[in-house]
Amino acid sequence: MPADDSGVNRRKVLKSAGTAASGLVVSTGITTADSVVEPDEAKERALESEYVQSMLAELGHPEIIDVSTRQVTVGDWVITGIDLETELGTLTYGEDGNGGATALFEFDQQASRGKSRSQLPQKYRFPPQAEEAILTIDAREGVVFMRAATPAEQRRLTKKTGVDSDEAVMFYNSLIDGFEIHSKHNATARDAEPRAYLVEPPANSSNANISAGASSEVTDLSSMETDEVVTTSSCDTWAFKCMGSITICSACFLACGSAPVNPPAVAGCVLCVTGSCGLAVPVSCTKVVDECV
Repeated sequence: MPADDSGVNRRKVLKSAGTAASGLVVSTGITTADSVVEPDEAKERALESEYVQSMLAELGHPEIIDVSTRQVTVGDWVITGIDLETELGTLTYGEDGNGGATALFEFDQQASRGKSRSQLPQKYRFPPQAEEAILTIDAREGVVFMRAATPAEQRRLTKKTGVDSDEAVMFYNSLIDGFEIHSKHNATARDAEPRAYLVEPPANSSNANISAGASSEVTDLSSMETDEVVTTSSCDTWAFKCMGSITICSACFLACGSAPVNPPAVAGCVLCVTGSCGLAVPVSCTKVVDECV
């Protein structure tokens, strides 16, 4: 990742974006169906994407062992999803009829353990205690790595912020080289103010090491700053409501968390939810489409 102000950009976005979780409700606005695209054609189409090529390069070009396709309809918006299965996880390429495209890689839960771990590039050998990890695409910065905070990190983050890990979604984000904490407390209260926290190196830090928390647990948070943020944008609000409401599919809250930064990632969010969560799609995720696309 370029050594520029990417962390500051993410910080600025999140300064005006918080979170509020909503209940998991099956939405009738999203439907899925098997695509008619042939596997060979689908694979070729996906491999033409620079997003897909960027992710494959980051992962050391793992062998693609299976290809499947599906179509997701959200109102009038139709997304074609192409899933490329590898031994390290699933790379999903999504495109719509308007020329929009995105890519998302969901690491296999066993990828950080046993023999598979040695096949991961060093910087993505995330702690085995982290249950979920993904790669997503940021329009400006390229490939971004996110992983769930480990139980030990959650305890440290709770101590630093006062937010109970049972009442929050906590994850590491390479774009800020720190953690995002999205509280689920009082999520059902109509007057509850959506909130989130960032725990990250100081903005003027000259020795911040991007991905320092990717391949190992962060044991010392003392040098990091904590900022509380509150939502103001409709896109941001619904993206984080969506993220907060799909914690049963924890890889997807990482995918949906990138939507306010990169609107094309909305497709990745929807494809992740419909793929990992089946048809149990929160209403808040359909609102993401309404507000962010």
